[in-house]
Parts: sequence; C-alpha cells; structure tokens
Amino acid sequence: MKYPLLLLLAVLLIAGCKKNTPSPGCSNLVRTVTSHGSIPGGDTIPITTTYTYDAQNRIIQQAGPSVSYIYTYTANTVSKMFYQSGVLNSTNTGYLNAQGLLFSWEPGDTIYYDSLGEKVLEISPGDTAVFTWQNGDLITQANHSPQGLYVDTFIYSTQLDMRNLGQPYMGKTPLHVQTAEHIYNNGLMPIWGATNYTFDGCGRVEIQYDINLNIARDTTTVKYTYY
Repeated sequence: MKYPLLLLLAVLLIAGCKKNTPSPGCSNLVRTVTSHGSIPGGDTIPITTTYTYDAQNRIIQQAGPSVSYIYTYTANTVSKMFYQSGVLNSTNTGYLNAQGLLFSWEPGDTIYYDSLGEKVLEISPGDTAVFTWQNGDLITQANHSPQGLYVDTFIYSTQLDMRNLGQPYMGKTPLHVQTAEHIYNNGLMPIWGATNYTFDGCGRVEIQYDINLNIARDTTTVKYTYY
C-alpha cells in the first residue's frame, strides 16, 4: 500500500462522492483536470488529464501528456492498465466484494468497509491503515508500518463536492471538500497543507488552490471541467 500523497494526487484518486440532484444543466463527472504547479526556483508546468466514462459512469480512460490508464470491468473485477508514452507498462487487477466494493487491489491487500461503504481498515504486507469517519467525512487515516506511525488529519468546509471520478467500487468518500491536511510524520517535522476553492454555479469545485505550508510558495492550482 502506498502512503497518501499530500495535495493533488490525494484529491484526484478519490472517487464515488455522494451524488445530490444537480440543478438543470449541471452534472457530476469530471471531463478534464488541468494542474499548474509552482515550486520555488522552478517553472509553472501545466498538466492536463482527460477522463472518459462508460454508460454506467465508471471511468474507462484517464489520459495525461505521457501517462494514461485504461480500465476494464467484469462483474467481480476491475483491471487497470498503465501506459507510459503509449506503451503498456503494467496491469493491476482489483477484486470486488458482494457490495461491489474493492477488497483487494494487490496481492496480500485486504480492504474492509462499514455498512455505509466507508473504508475503515486496509491491511497490506508490512502496513496497516485505519480510517475514522465523522458525519460522512474522513477525519483521520493512520498508517502503521515498521517505519513508524503516519497520521493524516483532514479538515473540511461545509460546501458539498459534486465531483465523481467514476470509481464507485472504491467505497464512500467524504461529503465535503477538504480545506487542510496535517500529516504526523513519525515524530519528525509535521507536514501541513492548505486548500482553497472557488465554485461554479452548480456548487462544484471549479478551481482548487493547494499550498504546502512547509515550503514557501510551493503551490498547485487545479482547474476542473465537467460534463
């Protein structure tokens, strides 16, 4: 199991957000995501990722400038094919439980959910992650490994996040948009991240501003476009 990434990746890989009835002309699926990163002493590099979905609103392709993913499905599995510069690099197969939720993505992994479909425990070789939820939001993620204890604490706004990246088999995700993240790094210097948002007329995130508070001016701006 990989540790959660601060900022962009943690947001992009989240899936299955609760759906509310959108206003006329509004929808929930992301079409493109454009990210602009700014690191002290570096350049701002725009990266655009495009998403494609099937008739069941499941993601079937995630395409970036040099990296892309293709997803295929059966009744009990989801396969994720990773392409780099157009060449197939690897294929991972995930297995779904009776709820249609992912219980194993890699050999040796086991994922457990509560009755609401919220992930509460993930066990991997050499690593165990415990998740706590409150009022529909993921509050903490604690990773226990031989390297130590890493705890992510998430802070949210009350604005509903209408995004759905087409991965309902990943279980429930927080109802609200995340505004900050704190990582306890096994007693070392903690990592703080803050996020601000602007919303479109449908109440969906339009622009997301991620800030690494441990590195001055290390920011990422993410723009979402919807179907």
